[in-house]
Amino acid sequence: MNERDLRRHLVAQLNGGLASLPIEEAIRGFPPELAGRKLEQTRHTPWEILEHMRAARRDILRFTIDPDHVMLPWPDEHWPKADVPNDRGE
Repeated sequence: MNERDLRRHLVAQLNGGLASLPIEEAIRGFPPELAGRKLEQTRHTPWEILEHMRAARRDILRFTIDPDHVMLPWPDEHWPKADVPNDRGE
C-alpha cells in the first residue's frame, strides 16, 4: 500500500464507517447520566466502550505515523480501568 492510500484509509477509519460508526452518530441522544451504568446482560458500561474506542483509535493512529510504535498490550491497555469517568471527566 502506498502512502497516499494508507493516509486515505486512516482518515476513513478515524471518521468512522469502516470498523465503527462516526462517534457523533453513535452517541447522539445518549443520556450522560447513564454513561457508567451497566445493564445486566452487558459486559461493559457505555463509558468503557467509548474509552475503548478512543484508546484503539489512538493506538492505530500512533502505529500509522510512528514506525517505532509498539502496539498497546491487549486487552489491558485497550480498556479503561474504571466503569465510569473520574470526576475530571477522564
